[in-house]
Amino acid sequence: MSELPHIGRANLALLFHQGGEPTGVISTVVATATWEPRENRIRFPGPGTFDQKAADHIRETLLPTADRILQSLGLPHPCFDFSLVNLGAASIHDVALSVGGYSADLAVLAAILAASLDMAVPEDMAFTGHLASVDGDIRMVSGLPVKLEAAITAGSITTFVHPSPDASLSALSPEEESDIRGAINRAKRVISTLPVRDINELIRIVFSDEQVVMSSLKKGFYKKPFGRSASKRPMQKAISYLTRNHEQRFWKALQRQFIEGRNEDATEALESLIALFLKRERYPKLVGTRLVRTLQSLPPAIRRFKVQFPLLPIAACIKLSQFARGIQHEDTIHLLNAVSGKGFRYTLPPVAPTESYQAPDAQDSLDVILAEIGAEALSRIGTPIDAARACYPLDSVTVAGFDDFNETITSYYIHLMQHTGKALGLPNPAEAGADAIELLERTFARRGGLNEAFSEARTAVNGGLRLIFDLMTEEYKRGEKEKRVNLVLKSALDPLDWEGKVALMDELLKRLKPQLPGELLSHPAARFANHYSEVVRLYVQSMDQIKTLFRSL
Repeated sequence: MSELPHIGRANLALLFHQGGEPTGVISTVVATATWEPRENRIRFPGPGTFDQKAADHIRETLLPTADRILQSLGLPHPCFDFSLVNLGAASIHDVALSVGGYSADLAVLAAILAASLDMAVPEDMAFTGHLASVDGDIRMVSGLPVKLEAAITAGSITTFVHPSPDASLSALSPEEESDIRGAINRAKRVISTLPVRDINELIRIVFSDEQVVMSSLKKGFYKKPFGRSASKRPMQKAISYLTRNHEQRFWKALQRQFIEGRNEDATEALESLIALFLKRERYPKLVGTRLVRTLQSLPPAIRRFKVQFPLLPIAACIKLSQFARGIQHEDTIHLLNAVSGKGFRYTLPPVAPTESYQAPDAQDSLDVILAEIGAEALSRIGTPIDAARACYPLDSVTVAGFDDFNETITSYYIHLMQHTGKALGLPNPAEAGADAIELLERTFARRGGLNEAFSEARTAVNGGLRLIFDLMTEEYKRGEKEKRVNLVLKSALDPLDWEGKVALMDELLKRLKPQLPGELLSHPAARFANHYSEVVRLYVQSMDQIKTLFRSL
């Protein structure tokens, strides 16, 4: 079965003349890769056009360059359809958009590689530049100052990739060189400008380690035995970047995905790894041990609140385990426990230094804690509770007697539990009634107690049951938020981890530096470490309270 088409996109800066003045626009070249053999490997169906010079250069230089890379990876050479999109700017200027010459080379090559290797060029990146040879040398093109201005004006571009002036000095007059360097320096105040000398620098800028390792898994060149080359030519260095250290890059990328809470990406990475080795009918070396190590390297707060288990379907792990041999069987146990979330506290054999991971610092832990107890996170707790209150019908705002009052309060409490996912199965009326009265007593603790609540339900002076349910809802929300805050603060750090507390407190003091007086900042973080949970709690509530707490310690 033939592989499905893949699409690569890359933004490019085009130059055209209107009224004698050069004008720049940002467009997007789209390369659609297909693997069905056909007579013409490249076609230009539009929209937008490529003049004959640009088309010939793609055919004679860009495509052979990409083919050399694909051949080194053991991959087939696809066919391509090229087009230009995002033609709005051209419509505004009332011009026909066309690629001429060599200035689109970098964007076209990036789109070709993205489509061929199932990767993505950053959407906020734009290119200009000439690929001068199949060895990967990049040279300057005309109109760079105008193109930089177009990138800034576009608003959506944050990074502009261009040829390094240093690599093109022999082709530039002193005046041209001065104009280009001045334009680059001015543009740096607004966007990031990245000069490149060759294809190696281009590929390393465009495609991240994570993209490369995911491509290697999906395309099947992960950990293949590529021959080593001592050549320092740009093409060989680019190929080396795509073929080296896949395993190390995989685990580093996975750790970063967990830290950033990108659970879908982490699952995709693990699924791709398992799918490849199932196809190879092999068990990946120490995959269970390394997965546990990666999870153990995460700060507890990140592991508990950002990582979602199970990481993978257990059935996929069992299927992979069938290919384990000899001592690998022990590792399959680590894999199953790690995937299900049970592998963190395992004592594993020491790993070699190349297999170890640097645990994220206190900054990551504090960011997670603050995110979990901040206003936005706590508001998510209140949303389903408010929705439950909004959908509860009231035929009357008063009750006939105390039994009616108890039954009404209990019914509302059960409704609240069911709509917030707290109640599973059939509720026990007696237990629910007791919990409802307890909530009501907390609600009216400073409002006259249970008697006052019953009186309000009888007379409806202030709204009757409507007021009672509103107040109960707010008290219930307050309690649920307090539970969440307590859970986060108590489980974020091991209570015996003194160094972790000091590091967390030190990070918090750094953030508080602009707000705290000097006499408080002069104390070491260790002085406040045992009170980190109180400080963090007040940090998200009130700066005045946090100053008072520090002075009391």
